[in-house]
Order: sequence, then structure tokens, then C-alpha cells
Amino acid sequence: MGVNENIRDSMVRVGPLTNIPALLHELGFDPSGIFARSELDRDVLENPNNKIPYRTGGELLSDCLVTTQCESFGLRLGLMANTSHLGLAGFMTQTARTVGHALDALVNNLDLHDQGGVCVLRSNENYSRLSFHIHQPGVRAIEQIYDLSAVILCKIMRSLCGNDWIASEVTLVRTKPKNLVPYKRYFRTAMVFNSAESSILFPEHLLEKVPPSSDELLFHHLEMEADALHQMQHLELVDRLPAMLQ
Repeated sequence: MGVNENIRDSMVRVGPLTNIPALLHELGFDPSGIFARSELDRDVLENPNNKIPYRTGGELLSDCLVTTQCESFGLRLGLMANTSHLGLAGFMTQTARTVGHALDALVNNLDLHDQGGVCVLRSNENYSRLSFHIHQPGVRAIEQIYDLSAVILCKIMRSLCGNDWIASEVTLVRTKPKNLVPYKRYFRTAMVFNSAESSILFPEHLLEKVPPSSDELLFHHLEMEADALHQMQHLELVDRLPAMLQ
């Protein structure tokens, strides 16, 4: 097997996907039919820490979309998620000293949850933009994954700044849906469709805000745990290199 084929097999924790069976029931569909066709055992979704291939997750979301014909499936799945579904990276955002430190922790540690995508934080002219980008090739249901990510990014900001926080703008990597109601109801702001990235825009001064659940001692403990997990990932990669180079 070539190097590229191995690298493409990135993994993702099932955290935000654990609510798929509940969402299917809510929409009036029996999850058993979808999982019978899927490569994924339904039991895998019972533990948010389980990891699956990125493309397997995309295929499951694609099957859900085809079955339900619900164009906002990813958005609705995001509404059922919370920051803890991101694992260690999510916990770190809740204990950081400032919003800026929280978002830096998300950017630097998202790979512990999601190896197929990255978060980017950039600032320009009094505004900051937090975005999510998928770099895993060959993924299906891209629009649904990006919808899911946009909701979770907003949930992170609302957990840090208050439930009344509203983004200055939300950009979505998807065609404009026929039914805008669920999007307007949740984001409550200007939305840009057919965007090159899934992102939220907000005033830069919010980066200095102190979150209500800030806990520097706990954050430091989580930071050490994240460092140890990154070291383990590095050692595992080194161990796999000989086989990857064959």
C-alpha cells in the first residue's frame, strides 16, 4: 500500500454522531434499516470515544440524508450535540482563561477528536473568524458535516460568551437550502451560502472575555493530558512509517 493511501485513512471520534439513531427516530425513520446497510455497527455509536474512519462517517451521514430527504440533517444533528462531544478539545475550551485561549486550545487539539479536519482562527480589522476545513479526501455528505461543524462552533462560542451571543456572520459550505427556517432559528444572523469555508465571524475583542467556567488548574491538567496524547500519536506514526513506505 502506498504512502498516500495510508495517510488518507484518518479517524474521527463518533462523539457528535452518537445522536444519529435518536434523530432518525425523531424524523420518523427506523435506524435499523440504515445500519443494516452500513459498514458501521450501531453499537459503535454508544461510546462517544470510539473512533471510526472519516469516510465511514461520511457514508453513514449520506445514507441518512438519502433515506430521510432532510436537507438539514447535519444542522439538526449539531443541535443535539454539545461541546463535550469533542472530547478533550471540547473540555479544554470550557476551562480556558479567556475565549482566545479556549479557541487556541480547540485549534491545537481538535486532531485528538478529528484527524480529517482542522479549525483555523484568524483576525483582521477588529474581527475574528473561526473556521473548520475538511482535508480528508473522498468524503461524502460534505454539506452535512460542514453544517454540523458550524452549529458546534456556534455552541462553543455561546458556552463561552452566553446563550444570547450571536455571530456577526455565518458562512456555510452548502447550497442554499429550500427550507431556511431551521437555519434562521438557530444562527439568528446573516448567512452566506456556497461559501469556501464553514465559519463564524465575531468582534475580536471577545477573545479577551473570561468564560464563566474558566478553571486554570483544570485547564493545565487537561493541557498535560493533551500533550501526552499527542506524544502517543507521534510514536504511533513513527511505528507505522516502515509499513507506510513499502
